[in-house]
Amino acid sequence: DVCSSDLVKLASSLGVTFHFNAAVGKINTYQGKAVSVTINGTPFECDGVIAAADYHHVEKMLLQKREANYNDAYWQNKTLSPSCLVFYLGLNRKVETLRHHMLFFDESLDQHSVEIYKKPGYPSKPLFYLCCPSKTDPSVAKPRHENVFLLMPLAPGLEDNEVLREKYFNIMLSRIEKNLGEDLRPSIIYKQSYSIRSEEHTSELQSRFGISYAVF
Repeated sequence: DVCSSDLVKLASSLGVTFHFNAAVGKINTYQGKAVSVTINGTPFECDGVIAAADYHHVEKMLLQKREANYNDAYWQNKTLSPSCLVFYLGLNRKVETLRHHMLFFDESLDQHSVEIYKKPGYPSKPLFYLCCPSKTDPSVAKPRHENVFLLMPLAPGLEDNEVLREKYFNIMLSRIEKNLGEDLRPSIIYKQSYSIRSEEHTSELQSRFGISYAVF
């Protein structure tokens, strides 16, 4: 988007080098200090590393075991934040009833929370979030089109397959239609889903947001 593109331009003008589509395979250390990062099999020397990836992934997959702050027992005893089911959608028309940020909390928050933290399973009546960034940034969609994504929180570690994804996709679309009076299905020209078992999900614990800080 415009913001990230401008940040890349600014940083590049100041001497920053970006490596796109570059998988970090290892953080190499010497005497307790990070000295290089292996990217796509090639080590790059550095003065320091800021690891913004999932904490467990960094310790388990990128560092040597002796460098990790926490062992497996620590992680197994932690309550994790939710994972999620996300759909990225492109619509071939403008939808006036959509807003940039929309929360569909028209069902029980307590019940959905139980189905994430206490009795993990797919939610019986899910709450979800809708974002339509094209409402405030027209550059993210073609003229007279909308850019939309849907996010539904899930307990980590659940089964994930196309049948389940489609079931909850249709539940969310039906709720949107019920609340906004808009059936988005005929207008969808692009659709991509992302969830617990997606290849891009680097966390072995399958938590989308790390350790939970829930107080309920």
